Amino acid sequence: MTVEKQPRARARYFKQLILAEFLIFAIIGGVWWFMGEQTIKRLSDLSFLIGAGIMFIGAVSSLGTRGSTGSFRYQFASTASEVDLHQRVNQDWKDRFSNEGGMLQFIILGGIPFAAGILIGKLFG
Repeated sequence: MTVEKQPRARARYFKQLILAEFLIFAIIGGVWWFMGEQTIKRLSDLSFLIGAGIMFIGAVSSLGTRGSTGSFRYQFASTASEVDLHQRVNQDWKDRFSNEGGMLQFIILGGIPFAAGILIGKLFG
C-alpha cells in the first residue's frame, strides 16, 4: 500500500468501526426497549454482557486461527512451495498480523459497550 493511500484506508477503517459501534448500541437499545422493564440496571447489564460477548467471540476466533496457522502441517505446507524465504516470511507475518488486527477490532467493538455498561452501572445504578 502506498503512503498516499494509508490515511484514506485508516479513515475508512475508523468509519467502519464507528458505524459498527452505532449498530451495536442500537441493538443494545432495541433489546433493552423490548425486554419489558426499562431500568438503568438492565441497560447496564445488557451493555456489559453484549460487550463481553463480542470480545469473547474475537478471542475465540483469534485463538482458533492462531492454532491452525501455528501447527506443524501449516508451517510445512507453507515452506514446501517454490517461493523464496523472504516472500514466505512476509506472508507469515501478514497472516499473523491479520489475526491480531481482527482480535483488536473485536476488543475495540466489545470494549466500548463493556466500559459503557460499567460506567452506567456505577454512575446511575
